[in-house]
Amino acid sequence: MKLSDLGYLQEAEIISVDMEESAYTKRLRELGFLGGTMIVPLYRALFGGIRAYWLRGSVIAVRDADANKIMVRAI
Repeated sequence: MKLSDLGYLQEAEIISVDMEESAYTKRLRELGFLGGTMIVPLYRALFGGIRAYWLRGSVIAVRDADANKIMVRAI
């Protein structure tokens, strides 16, 4: 399932990040978007388009378009 499909506070494990290699994907990996990492959706922007996720003790915002390319396994 896609990261963007997770419900509020639904815990999941990242399986893969299916994006073209770029500085942005490198930065995501540096922040912990790696296979086996636990992630939890938190807040959503009022009009959508971006969402905050809890990941490795930090809250990180990701655009919905990018969250569609991150595959997860719900727990």
